[in-house]
Amino acid sequence: MEHSQDDQHKNQNQADSHSPDTSPTEGPTSEPLAEDNDKTVVQDFSANTTNNSVVDQPKLGDLLSDRYRLIELIGTGGMSYVYKAIDAFAEKAGDSEPYVAVKILSSEFSAHPDAVTIMQREAKKTRLLAHPNIVQIHDFVLEDSLCYIVMEYLQGETLDQIIKRSKPNGLPKNGVLNILKQITSALEFAHQQGILHSDLKPSNIFITQQQRVKIFDFGVSRGLKQKVDEYAVQLHSDEPEYEVGGYTPAYASLNMLNQQTHDVKDDIYGLACITYEMFTSKHPYARKPANKAFAEKIKPNKVPKLALLNWKGLEKGLQLEHHQRTESVQQFYNDLTRTLFKPVALAASAFLVSVVAITLWQNSSQTISETQAQLAHYQQQDAQYQQLLALAETDIDATLESINQLPDVHRTSLLNILNDDIVQHFSAKSEQYLRPTDTGYADYPNALQSISEAEKFLKDSQQLTSFKQQVLDAQNQLVSTLEQKFNQLLEQQDYKKRDTGDDVYSLQQTLLAIAPEHTPNISEQSQSLFLTGIQQALAEHNVAELNRYQQVGDVIFVDNQEYQQLKQQSEAFLLAAKQIDQYNKQVAEQPGKPFPTKAATIFYQQPINKLIAKIEAASNTRELEQVDEEVFALVTTLPSDFALSKELQNTLANAYFKRADELNASRSYRAAAKALSRGRQILNDMNKPEEVAEQS
Repeated sequence: MEHSQDDQHKNQNQADSHSPDTSPTEGPTSEPLAEDNDKTVVQDFSANTTNNSVVDQPKLGDLLSDRYRLIELIGTGGMSYVYKAIDAFAEKAGDSEPYVAVKILSSEFSAHPDAVTIMQREAKKTRLLAHPNIVQIHDFVLEDSLCYIVMEYLQGETLDQIIKRSKPNGLPKNGVLNILKQITSALEFAHQQGILHSDLKPSNIFITQQQRVKIFDFGVSRGLKQKVDEYAVQLHSDEPEYEVGGYTPAYASLNMLNQQTHDVKDDIYGLACITYEMFTSKHPYARKPANKAFAEKIKPNKVPKLALLNWKGLEKGLQLEHHQRTESVQQFYNDLTRTLFKPVALAASAFLVSVVAITLWQNSSQTISETQAQLAHYQQQDAQYQQLLALAETDIDATLESINQLPDVHRTSLLNILNDDIVQHFSAKSEQYLRPTDTGYADYPNALQSISEAEKFLKDSQQLTSFKQQVLDAQNQLVSTLEQKFNQLLEQQDYKKRDTGDDVYSLQQTLLAIAPEHTPNISEQSQSLFLTGIQQALAEHNVAELNRYQQVGDVIFVDNQEYQQLKQQSEAFLLAAKQIDQYNKQVAEQPGKPFPTKAATIFYQQPINKLIAKIEAASNTRELEQVDEEVFALVTTLPSDFALSKELQNTLANAYFKRADELNASRSYRAAAKALSRGRQILNDMNKPEEVAEQS
């Protein structure tokens, strides 16, 4: 996430786009100053901390957790700094965009338990909200006195910057409704999960370069009563001894300012204020808190861009008194977009009139009775279509199934009439799958399947295409995050299975569940380390390690061609090892049991080759004698006619003969004679019948 790159990150007056300018109050009843009405006020942010130590603030160039390298300051707030950072793991994996945003709790608050609670609450609750219009949190880290959140890095700007640029006329109506629809979708989803934002304001809403809305900063968010205990924190208690909440006075409802129970309507008040600002570039109550606006009986001026019916919808969302305000964010959006006359009946009637007129023009020579019969037929068709359009209000799936049976021209006409209803229906269906499942992640395949069902009826819907792209972006972001963790474990050669599911096998299954058509990307380093490991196990004849690597490879590296070649070698060796083990166990009881020559060749080839290499590398008699001991420790366990054993002994005997020649040349005759004698002894022992060799 980020501000626009050229003018925001160093502007000292710019509120933190990732975190509101959050200021602690001295107590629960402290009234914010007028100039602070656009800053988040944190309630009950106790100053009674016993730890007054201040840690050093990280600097540009610092590497956090051996992973995140800070490269640019892109935002500041009352409690935190936000940096653009490079994820070293993503960079190592070859990601062309390895950037993340890192939100770091400022040093003066890092020792305060409630400040940590706010950041952890933001990370925890935002992670639960897997939605295309809510910023994605990758990680929450608490190390010693350093506390930070890692989130997606976006390019664009905050809504408050866009509103300021729109002065004095505000944004175009279509642009406002496009932004509002995405905000509504995200808030409706959060409310369904039992989470209120509680600090909605333009600076907490981000518009990307692709015109996608991202809501962030759930740091002061609250739980709805019915779900407040549902989400338990693992790392740090989310429930301090006293409540930690927050609000921005200019966007806070009366209930919030009076510290009364919060519900969906309090988010609607903030949303209505933001909507008014988008239309007019002005705050509806001149940036005064709701309690002052209520005391002064201020009434917002009507928005000229809105029809009276839609203005009444916005006005209802702006009501200062809780009981008079709109019930849900979806209802708020519907009130702003509905029209006085339902277009369905008008469109259907126009369709009928056009068909009759064309028919009369084409068939002017027909009798009146024939024309009346045709008119009756069209009226019957019209009644059928009206019934379908009425049915769409309660059962759009059944309506679409019936429409599909109609001739193309009629089908297309009715689908055009129902365009918005179809988009809304399938978007809602898709959003149900975007809620976290038992795995903790959204069901992206089914969400995209719902969108694909809609595409059968709406092939060129820009609205549907935009929504689909948002879902795909969220899916891709999650896949990228999980792949980084997946490769991190692989690069550590951490192949253990864990009951917690935090292992490469579970991550692979999760990735496949999130994106079935995507093959998880395995970094080159992960593959190299694995292949080196199995090669080393083969060289060392390490049966246990070979079995382990093969189990890992058959699950994780099954598509790696080099592994498949090594697997053939591994399987051949493991089979040979098993046969040799069985032979050694049985030969004592069955002396005449045939020696498994083929298995022995595979099993002993590597160690014998190593001994031959040592013989050839020996530069003096002492080194040769040391290898001699290793050779005969092995060959005495093998049949005398085993070809590899004979080759090894021949090589050793020839090495002694060569050494004898070298010693004779240097006039070391006694040593030369000893070397020559040992070489001859090896050959003699090798050529004796096995029974004689054993007796001797």
